[in-house]
Amino acid sequence: MSIAAVLSQAPLVARITSFQDGVFADVRSRFVEFHRCVRFAMRWVDPYWCIGEYDVPRGVRSRSAPHAVLYSMQGSDLHLHSDTRDPRFILHVAIYEGDADAATRMATCCPRLLSDDAVELALTLDELAIAKALVRLHGPSSRDSDWMETFGRSLLPRIVRRGSVPHLEVL
Repeated sequence: MSIAAVLSQAPLVARITSFQDGVFADVRSRFVEFHRCVRFAMRWVDPYWCIGEYDVPRGVRSRSAPHAVLYSMQGSDLHLHSDTRDPRFILHVAIYEGDADAATRMATCCPRLLSDDAVELALTLDELAIAKALVRLHGPSSRDSDWMETFGRSLLPRIVRRGSVPHLEVL
């Protein structure tokens, strides 16, 4: 078997890269942008409550108004921790943008970014292809030993409450 044949098998590549500390070249610019340009700040909504917001200099196309560009995004809208800068922002923005290739590549090279929140965000936005890819990478079929410890306990009840058969089929 040639090296190209071996490295074209997604589960094997995921297993190999999980032991490496690196980022794929095609998604590297997103990581650099996050660490150099994206700012996080707590903003007061009223005297007793504040929210975490990310300032994104390049802007992100709004899903609700396709011709609008968002330069500020709330962490809670991306299913992120709202009280601190969350490194999963990179993956969640790719999901929000509907960029299946980038989301899959980031989850492959940096599995620590993947969480049930990422899968739930994809399902909430009806990005079923992305949700399926993320579950395939780190779900029960990937033989990921952490599946039941992390995803299984929190994600499944949320999907069942929604009552959506297509969302349930993703798992």
